[in-house]
Amino acid sequence: MQSNEWPLVFFTLLSQLSMGIIFSGLVVFLFIRNQDLTTGGELKRLLSFTAMAGMGVALILSFLHLGKPLHSVFALGNMGSSFLSREILLVSLFLFSLFITWTSARFGIPSQASFKILYLASFIAGIVLIWTMARLYMIATVPAWNTPLTVVKFFNSGLLLGAGALISMVVFLHAKGIEVIQVRMVVSILFFVLALGVFIHLITTLIPAGLPGASSFPAPVIPFGWKAARLLFLMLGFSLLAWWYPGFLNASARGAEGWAYLAFALLILAEICGRYIFYASYFRVGV
Repeated sequence: MQSNEWPLVFFTLLSQLSMGIIFSGLVVFLFIRNQDLTTGGELKRLLSFTAMAGMGVALILSFLHLGKPLHSVFALGNMGSSFLSREILLVSLFLFSLFITWTSARFGIPSQASFKILYLASFIAGIVLIWTMARLYMIATVPAWNTPLTVVKFFNSGLLLGAGALISMVVFLHAKGIEVIQVRMVVSILFFVLALGVFIHLITTLIPAGLPGASSFPAPVIPFGWKAARLLFLMLGFSLLAWWYPGFLNASARGAEGWAYLAFALLILAEICGRYIFYASYFRVGV
């Protein structure tokens, strides 16, 4: 993988993290929809702010990949046929929708009553962004990327990172003594969402990414260490969370918030390794 692709690693992962936070939050809100959500204001504010901040950093990082960042605006002129143009537009729309959602939760602007509608708009924008981002990489001459697995893996990264991040947020608020509605139920929901993400990852790992075609150049050899590190970090992170989870439910020392933070950090490392592997697998055929 080329060194100038590292900004893309973090741009894509942070974008998927932000979408995953919004998705995980939506799942939580749907499960506790009969509760009085007005007392969950701190969670809504922290959730929307973290997603917005992550997307803001992602946008800044995206410019580091460009030779002339100021020229990126010209890419918007090809919306009809370019997924890159659509991605640039959707990044801006997603960030803007997150900003408005946060101001609704934090300052009541335009109104706190509009939070649900704005949140749903952010969710839709995030879903469309990640789908467009995945489609951008599905290039016919790059067999390792030109597969529906690219879409699945991009969304699953959001699932893993978003659920892990939201668990950390809930635990953080709980440790600070800030009320989180049905805190144990919320953590349980997020734990099983994350478990689903781990299951999807293990299944997709068994499916070949694509068959190489004719090429004059040798296919890249991805160091085994990166693949091993990804699996190791993922399973360590999930195993630690699975060990911590019962202790948190029972309010024992085993459920200390530090273990949840460490598990999330391991999941981040796993996804960084996974995205390195994705970019390192670039191999063009038919040239």
